[in-house]
Amino acid sequence: MTRALFIDTSHWEGVINPTPLIARGINLAIFKLTESTWYIDDKFIINATAWLRAGGQVGAYHFFRPGQDCLRQAAFFLDVLEGTGLQKEISLVMNDMEVTDGVSPATRIPAWVERWNVAVMEETKLPLWLYSAKWFFDQMKTALTPLLKYDLVTASYYWDSKNPFDQ
Repeated sequence: MTRALFIDTSHWEGVINPTPLIARGINLAIFKLTESTWYIDDKFIINATAWLRAGGQVGAYHFFRPGQDCLRQAAFFLDVLEGTGLQKEISLVMNDMEVTDGVSPATRIPAWVERWNVAVMEETKLPLWLYSAKWFFDQMKTALTPLLKYDLVTASYYWDSKNPFDQ
């Protein structure tokens, strides 16, 4: 198992100051861009632009919703990415799968994730990572096995009394 040092953030973390993080060796940041077919993260452009200006690499991620059409989600992600004007600066894309949205049986989800992955990779020609919370991956491990051909990222949350994004 290889461990990569990077951050992934969304609107929940606000505006990120990349300088101290890059100085600490965190050169890659993956920012949330979209969710489902309707949500655009309002912090993506400001954070991705700042990270690139500071000399870091940037990835964009989509929060996958199994209850919504996978190809419409892929088209939405691609349209929004193009609209940022940063698509040529992005180093990788990531598909964040952490929910079932009540889809039953949940074993149908990997095929939909795969369709999203293929559509996005064909269009962007970028490496694709899958992201999942460890608890979700453990719960869905058997169903997710066909997706293990992709690099899988599971969260390792770090938190102390100081927010590392403010340092």
